[in-house]
Amino acid sequence: AGAAAAPPVFSFNFSADHPSTYRQDLVFQDDAIEPQKAGAPVELTCTWNDQVCRRGGRMSYAHPVQLYQLAANGRISKVASFSTSFTFAIRPIEGNGTCRGDGMAFFLASFPSKVPYRSAGGNLGLITDKTTTSNIAPDDRFIAVEFDIGIGFDNDPKEKTDHIAIDINSVKDSAITTYLPKNVTLNGTMIADIVFNSSTGMLVAYLRFLDHPSSAAHAQVVSANLTEHLKGTPPPGPQVAVGFSAATAGCVEICQILSWSFNSSLPLIHQDTHNIARLLVELIIGGALVFALVLWFLLSCWEQKRIRNVFDKGTGGARRFEYRNLAAATDHFSEDRKLGQGAFGAVYSGHLKLLDHQVAVKKIVRESSEGHKDFFAEVRTISEAKHKNLVKFFGWCSRGHSWNILRFMCSCFWSKKNNELFLVYELMTNGNLNDYLYKSESSEVLSWQTR
Repeated sequence: AGAAAAPPVFSFNFSADHPSTYRQDLVFQDDAIEPQKAGAPVELTCTWNDQVCRRGGRMSYAHPVQLYQLAANGRISKVASFSTSFTFAIRPIEGNGTCRGDGMAFFLASFPSKVPYRSAGGNLGLITDKTTTSNIAPDDRFIAVEFDIGIGFDNDPKEKTDHIAIDINSVKDSAITTYLPKNVTLNGTMIADIVFNSSTGMLVAYLRFLDHPSSAAHAQVVSANLTEHLKGTPPPGPQVAVGFSAATAGCVEICQILSWSFNSSLPLIHQDTHNIARLLVELIIGGALVFALVLWFLLSCWEQKRIRNVFDKGTGGARRFEYRNLAAATDHFSEDRKLGQGAFGAVYSGHLKLLDHQVAVKKIVRESSEGHKDFFAEVRTISEAKHKNLVKFFGWCSRGHSWNILRFMCSCFWSKKNNELFLVYELMTNGNLNDYLYKSESSEVLSWQTR
């Protein structure tokens, strides 16, 4: 057997003796059956309820194989050199030795592999009855090396004798055909070696018969130059399915694959391509998310700093309390703690643990059209006024403007009703303003009878 023009950089090797090595890498279609035990061959035309007439099946490599590469202008820039070797068997059905048909083929076709409709019999599972080279669809194009069994009563001279042929988009009009000697038939166990040299454009197929190893006449060769064919776009496409197809019609036989190896000068890049594409998508999406988060973080920091400066400047440096502390002090602004209701809000009593002091918390429920302007004015006025006759002012709180950056970043999801303002005063208990102004010696209230 010849050698490929370039050293192989991609290869695979399957053997019926080790079926576990290819379970994930082979595809079986229609009547083809995966071996159930070590040493069992792949059955391409198996019996189905003891019926083998008009049956067919395919076995192919589960991944696309790179046949050629395209340049930026869409033209072919590099074509793969490849070689394949396989051991196969064609055996007659017991009792039907005189009526054999139709054969099998090694093929390169569009990926993923699909069996054409009504492709049994002499079509070898490669093409439909009415399809020709002039009307074949792009996805149905193929290159194949067929091992065809001659049928004596067929009207086509080509089909009367066993032969091997190279097919390009047609099984009826083969590119080149080699007929076997009359005393040689495609029967028994055989080895086929198929080599394509991309430098010369030659596709060569060698066939040897293991059942008759001593006879030189049994070494058959068929070759075809695909140079003209490869000037355009090769039929199967840049990435192809490679495998075997077999079919029967009225006459039948069993086609089996015992082992298969394949070598190519172009790497199997589909997985890398898919992985790179998926990685690029993931990187783009991930990068966009990271960019959005970073932008959100930076804008939140800027907005938080701006709002904090507004409040610090507006409140004149008065003490700021956290909302959770005021909520805890007033039992979450319970109605039982409510001291009164005014035009601009309600006042609640509570015990503020931070100060260990009783406080009155004024909850402002309505903001003026000037935003926080009135609130800032009140805070500045109260905090700057220092007089013994004024209620002591402790500080303020703004719910909805968290000073924790993570909470602030999430504040855009909060409801507007959470944007509330609070003023914290000292609570005046057991009396009124008059009592504190004139410091009455007794806070006891006299009964009506005593008066």
